[in-house]
Amino acid sequence: RYDTVLVNKDPTLDGFRGMYAARIRLLFSFWYSGTLYPCALVEWFLPLGDEPDKDTGMWIVEPQLDEDSRRPSEVIHLDSVARAVHLIPVFGGDFIPVDLRAYDSLDAFRAYYVNMIVGIARRKCCTVLQSDAYTHTKSRCRSGGMHKLLCGS
Repeated sequence: RYDTVLVNKDPTLDGFRGMYAARIRLLFSFWYSGTLYPCALVEWFLPLGDEPDKDTGMWIVEPQLDEDSRRPSEVIHLDSVARAVHLIPVFGGDFIPVDLRAYDSLDAFRAYYVNMIVGIARRKCCTVLQSDAYTHTKSRCRSGGMHKLLCGS
């Protein structure tokens, strides 16, 4: 229902450290002084910690909440969107409600894994191996930008 994306928040940081995950709520544009500005209204998912999860190799994010536990929104320029991203709920030990719909899943869980692998497989730009955690091999990478996003170098 609402797509999730990676947004360049700090281009001075390498890899995911300079990115935030966001859910796009609205796409729009406006004219100002003869220039068209394509924008998105987003809700942020903030990283939990400074490193990927040691068990999965994936970053974990949580929805940004204000002091009233509401999701604040922000308008961003579309040029800051790096690419689409897949967020996987951190399910925990409880059963998932039978009536939970897929389009409600981004509001139903406290944290999400950032699945970078699904985008790589779809684009066929890199070789990804699976061991204890996902690893990305630079020698097989056909896209310097994707390698930098995943590996930070």
